[in-house]
Amino acid sequence: MEKALELSGRLPSKDVVSWNTVVSGLMRNVYERSALELVYEMVENGVPFEDVTFSISLGLAASFSVLELGRQIHGCLVSFGIENDAFLRTSLLDMYCKCGRLGEDITDIQKNASQNKAQVCM
Repeated sequence: MEKALELSGRLPSKDVVSWNTVVSGLMRNVYERSALELVYEMVENGVPFEDVTFSISLGLAASFSVLELGRQIHGCLVSFGIENDAFLRTSLLDMYCKCGRLGEDITDIQKNASQNKAQVCM
């Protein structure tokens, strides 16, 4: 994993796909803290987030049970108008559940859900 981080640091220009690949790889190999640090680095470097980035970030918030981070990401989804995306809504539900918020936060997300049953089945 250290080799992958070293190689990613030498990429001439990192796009969002490169960042997502490294962050996701770190998460899958139980390097969540390093993955979270890279997400913050993405923000500092002005790397634009896409759906996958938001989903990965919500997964990290869930891993650390950091509700405040999850809520900040949720706020970004709302401000970008993408909070109703089925993929992201599932990530939101997962994050809120893992952060112990089974009540009102979940109800709000489900209220806004479309008729897609896959994303509301828990």
